Amino acid sequence: MIYILDKPYNQGLYEQWIDVVDRTNIPYEVIVFNREEADLMFTNYLGNKKTLDFLKNKIQIDDLLLIDSSFFQPIEGDVMSNIEYIQKELGCKIVIFHPDTGFDTKLRFGDKIKILSPTYHIDEDVESKKDSYNFYLVNGGYQELRWLAETVWTRYREMLRYKKFLSHNGVYKLQRTLIYKTLKENNLLKDSFFSYSAYNIFDDNVNSTKNEDIKYENHIIENIEPIYSKNTHEEILKDLPIVLDYVPNLSNVDQYAFTLPYTSNAYIELIGCTSIENSSNVYTSEKIFKPFMAFMIPVFVGPWKLCETLKQLGFHLFDDIIDLSYDKENDTSKRLSMVMEEIKKLGKYSIQELHNLYWDREEKLRHNHQLMQELAKNQVETIRDLIEPHKKKTIW
Repeated sequence: MIYILDKPYNQGLYEQWIDVVDRTNIPYEVIVFNREEADLMFTNYLGNKKTLDFLKNKIQIDDLLLIDSSFFQPIEGDVMSNIEYIQKELGCKIVIFHPDTGFDTKLRFGDKIKILSPTYHIDEDVESKKDSYNFYLVNGGYQELRWLAETVWTRYREMLRYKKFLSHNGVYKLQRTLIYKTLKENNLLKDSFFSYSAYNIFDDNVNSTKNEDIKYENHIIENIEPIYSKNTHEEILKDLPIVLDYVPNLSNVDQYAFTLPYTSNAYIELIGCTSIENSSNVYTSEKIFKPFMAFMIPVFVGPWKLCETLKQLGFHLFDDIIDLSYDKENDTSKRLSMVMEEIKKLGKYSIQELHNLYWDREEKLRHNHQLMQELAKNQVETIRDLIEPHKKKTIW
């Protein structure tokens, strides 16, 4: 029997992992104890003796439990100890759908516990990457307004677009501040749809309070002083937040969505990724897949080997006009410097030149858009193989 502890991830996402489970047509039973966000703590759920006793009486050792990672909140602390504790208490196999960072990719291949996180291990083979469940990719692949993006893209192909670049930025991060710095210093802001709410998880924006999340020493990284100094940091803070047509920190455009009309009126999207780590685990947030949904040429300012990973998944990254050698640079400051040079290089093209370069790559843009849907559909099979007890092909 398959049991589900269902607490959907609530950031305006179109697809929930339970929707993907539904598409497998495999029967299951939902167990819901408490859906209140305020009470979403391990001690209130699985750490509660009454709840755990109920589960022990209901779930057998040969059953499968699917559970949202939010049951183990808060993520801070030794969450793995709590997960391992629950597995030992119940004895059954457990699949944890995790919507964010925090777990090593290789935990996807565990024996009794599998944690499905939107990360890819640099050493895993290509097929494993394609079969890896990524709820951000699923959200994009099943985007309900895909047809609108394609209609606008096809109908107005002859129209010169208004801007060269698009860059939407939310949480305050070094890589996003560097994008702004590069655009500003090279007179490219006038050629960009640029927004930077610059908030953190505690405050509306960086100028509302000066807590540890926005201190210079926490925003800077080692050896990057030549291109980002303390004085630069303090000057840029004065400019933030920067908005287009929405209120800072009330601008949580649902994470699966692209932002028409901006996406149809620029050629290149500059993505300040969630992470810039040099790690064997490559994290892919929702913003990684938005340019593919919206027929845009992406420039990723992100973690080591992100571009390599996306190419393995099958995406075109336009390395005939963008030098992707920065992706292989494992010195973060050098990698950031190299990608800033690519932004400056692209900024030297005129609108007409970018228009020609863009439409010369029409088939690659269409391929990326269609691949999103194909990969999303493929992941239904991934989940089916994972949970169907008598399937010959199994990931366990």
